[in-house]
Amino acid sequence: MSTPLEFDTEILDGGTCALWLRGSADIANHDALKAQMAKIASAPELRVVIDLRGLSFITSLAIGEMIALHKSKKAAGGRVVVCSPNEYVRSVLNQSRFGTVVTIAPTLEDAVASIKV
Repeated sequence: MSTPLEFDTEILDGGTCALWLRGSADIANHDALKAQMAKIASAPELRVVIDLRGLSFITSLAIGEMIALHKSKKAAGGRVVVCSPNEYVRSVLNQSRFGTVVTIAPTLEDAVASIKV
């Protein structure tokens, strides 16, 4: 049985959109994730930090949604940085070579600092 995927968003100082993902980014939750990413893609904030510390599982579909968001924001002159993946999620991101497209920061603070550059 799939664990629900939960989202929290907040606009941080400096206009960076922070998105926290909790639960399982699996096939059962793909439509909800896709809708959330589309909502953020259409938002005016050009810088986005996605905090993965609460994510227990991730599929290639979810990785694809994060890359699509990155491409959308990059085309508008912005950036996406991912942070705080647990060991399992980090290994999946590494195997998919996600870090060659999107920056992976160790902490939220590091992500926010790197995205302002």
